Amino acid sequence: MSDKAEEAAAGPKGQVRRPGKPITLPPFKKRLSMPLPSVREEGDGASQPKGSAMSWEDDDPKVTAMLGDVPDQLPIPVKINMEIKEQLKKEFQQFGGKYEKVFKLLEGVQGPPEVQKKFVVYAMKEAARFKRQDLISHLGKLLDKLEYDQFLKKDDGFPEL
Repeated sequence: MSDKAEEAAAGPKGQVRRPGKPITLPPFKKRLSMPLPSVREEGDGASQPKGSAMSWEDDDPKVTAMLGDVPDQLPIPVKINMEIKEQLKKEFQQFGGKYEKVFKLLEGVQGPPEVQKKFVVYAMKEAARFKRQDLISHLGKLLDKLEYDQFLKKDDGFPEL
């Protein structure tokens, strides 16, 4: 049993590690690590005329618009929501029972009702972290109101029984 363990630790019998001599990779791993050869066909059919739709010119405004610099900035609603989240954190850390600002921040969340509910749940977790029980109860009511409004919007298309 110890022979098998030693063999597994040392590797296959044909490839013993010697200092200064690298182990050669098996053919499959060699193929994976090799760069792909570039495929260039030469001939009349492979070339594109300069004015064709396949040409890539830098001074073409459509190409620069599509391939141009992709901004590293987030979309505006996501950026605003992240700022609101940071402001919520700061507001919870402040001592005192002034929760109007928390509710105003939650009203400013942009996006579908699911995003708004996520922010309310996040605010509830932050309030629980700072042991603000009265704020947790108010946020719970706000969450129920959001869910109720979403439920009513879903059922607008169905007739009442």
